[in-house]
Amino acid sequence: MKSLLLSVVLAALIVAGWVALRPESADWVPTPSDPAASFKPESRDVTAVATIPPNATTPTVDLYGAHLDDLHRAYGKTGESMRAIIAATVGMQRDQVERAKVTFAIHALMNGLQPGDVDYLAACFDRIEDPSFRWWFQWIVRYVPDEKFIGAVSEIWKLDPAGAADRFCDIGTAKSLERLSSLLETDGDIELRRHAIASVANGKHADRIAWLAKWSDDDKRRPEERAAALIAMGQTSSDPLVVDRLMRAALGPPVAVESWGRLDFEHPVKDLRSAAVLGVMIAGDLPALRTLLERADAPGADPALATMVDRHLAGWSGPDVAELVQARVERRGVLTLGDLRQIARDLPNTPRGRLEALRTQARTPDVAAELERLIPAAGR
Repeated sequence: MKSLLLSVVLAALIVAGWVALRPESADWVPTPSDPAASFKPESRDVTAVATIPPNATTPTVDLYGAHLDDLHRAYGKTGESMRAIIAATVGMQRDQVERAKVTFAIHALMNGLQPGDVDYLAACFDRIEDPSFRWWFQWIVRYVPDEKFIGAVSEIWKLDPAGAADRFCDIGTAKSLERLSSLLETDGDIELRRHAIASVANGKHADRIAWLAKWSDDDKRRPEERAAALIAMGQTSSDPLVVDRLMRAALGPPVAVESWGRLDFEHPVKDLRSAAVLGVMIAGDLPALRTLLERADAPGADPALATMVDRHLAGWSGPDVAELVQARVERRGVLTLGDLRQIARDLPNTPRGRLEALRTQARTPDVAAELERLIPAAGR
């Protein structure tokens, strides 16, 4: 009996001692069933710290003085995504990066991005000089075309000029096009310049037509560049002002071209007007086409202009002009490849008899061969 009583007393003393001396470590978390779960911070001599909400911008964070890990934490979900992008790219060859992983991280970053996060992204680029990371960063710029990234894209130019040209045009501001122009002056690669011209044409900058016109009018530039700018204008817009500019160039005085380079096959006539004619055809303006045909077919017409129109009629991308071209072929008694393409534009619905009747106008072997190839595919 005494031993039992002694055991009870000892157990009570142990419990009392644990309650009095229990640890208050940061790792200890009370459960709802524990009486301490109702304990409130203000009842203790401590200061409660507010949690930083995800993606919150922190004006007091020093973007260039703070530790990079601190920056990632300060920018919540955006910081987590950027940390994943860095982990997937830094130290890797860019063509060995696990594309699916970094693409997933970039899309996650886009989904959680807040307007104030752009400065943080730019700071990450500036502080991480790894080539692979910087190359992949251009896809962030593609989805977030902010003018604050002009400096970053200028650095990306050193790794991938063509990609950087596209990103400048994605940003699409006067400053970004100005920077693109200045960088193009430092690189003589004609294919890069043609790529950049096409990017400007496909961009969203309001003054892109003026930029292209200035490029095409500059007689100090190579013919391939000027031609690319004229053609790009036609691809960009069918606006009457654009078509008028192209028509003035097409019907203006000859502009001799010493060499077209890689464009020799596309432009057999070495005259800059050839590019303007093609630009009109691509723009698809019907009144302009009628004017070109009239000038090319008029008595005493400039034979070079007639050749350009015949050549580039195949590039017409406006409304169906089969009847117009058919009448022209019958009037001239000559069928060209450009004529043939427009007459057979909707081949399944083109009467076979219409094509068969053109055999007498097919004066050259290449046109005759193309006509015979198309006849079996025409409608009944």
